[in-house]
Amino acid sequence: MGLAALVRFAEARRPARLDAAGAMVPPDRQEVGLWRADLIHEGVRLLDRAAEMGRSGPRQLLAAVHASHCARIEGRPTPWPDIAALYEILMLVRPHAATAVNRAVAIGEARGAEEGLAALAAITGVEGWLPYQAARAGLCVKAGRRAEAACALKSALALSPAPAERLWLERQLRNLDEGSASG
Repeated sequence: MGLAALVRFAEARRPARLDAAGAMVPPDRQEVGLWRADLIHEGVRLLDRAAEMGRSGPRQLLAAVHASHCARIEGRPTPWPDIAALYEILMLVRPHAATAVNRAVAIGEARGAEEGLAALAAITGVEGWLPYQAARAGLCVKAGRRAEAACALKSALALSPAPAERLWLERQLRNLDEGSASG
């Protein structure tokens, strides 16, 4: 049930994942009008049925994270504290670098960039991993650490991202450079 819900939530947001230029769009910046409400509602129903079974697992937790992001379709803000709490639980159930990086980003959104950066710094052995560098760049921008953000973006670009990710990272770097030039 958790996996089925996760698939529905992911598919519901597919139309908003790329912009007109083909660059990826992070979930919190996606145009919710492009999301498929029918799939989101179906995912919620599946997640509710999974919860009734009383046996939570990693897929159900990930589906709950996606459901939290999908709350924006109802005009609500992204509930970052809830997402951070879900990642805390997921770290106990299935500790993994991807979970730790996503947890750090959620902490950065819920409690501030510095706390997110501290959580990210606690993860070892992932400095050469694209999601880590992209997360570091985003948190550094949020913390006002422009030079560190530029360094992280350049590191991410050096890791051969997929075309949609490359376009997004290049745009972030250009925006950062333009902000420095005007600031």
